[in-house]
Amino acid sequence: MYVGHFAIGMALKARYPDVPTPPILLGVVFLDILAGIFIVLGWNQVTPNLQALPYLYFDLTFIDWDHSLLAAIFWSIIWAVCFIKHKRVAIIAGIASFSHFLADWPMHNNDLALFPHSDYHLGMGLWNQFGIGSWVLEGIFSTVLLIYAFSLFRKRGIDLT
Repeated sequence: MYVGHFAIGMALKARYPDVPTPPILLGVVFLDILAGIFIVLGWNQVTPNLQALPYLYFDLTFIDWDHSLLAAIFWSIIWAVCFIKHKRVAIIAGIASFSHFLADWPMHNNDLALFPHSDYHLGMGLWNQFGIGSWVLEGIFSTVLLIYAFSLFRKRGIDLT
């Protein structure tokens, strides 16, 4: 899920227009930013797999330091603390960051640990179940959220076109 994370960010921005955009839109992808850094550092591990459709072409072998439930909570709190001078911004930033885990849960293929090195993993595996069709599912999800966001913007007299 990629576009879906940004669609969640747009919906949050529409719902909380007084909150600056960067804490929200960077928040919804904060876990993926960390994942990239942690892969480069060797803390996370991915394995090439050209059969791993439809998104990645690799298996998320170990992504526990950023995408486990406990890590997502931890990093979302850290992200929120970055904006602690403004309590409302901090809360929405934390929600935006944690929304990433919630959106990944149905899509990921049982590779979201409860905590780093946990034997128990989460993920409903819609990537595997629907393959390329999961793009359609994400598109529908994103469209619904963007319609919601645009309708809220329109009610406030904000024209985004």
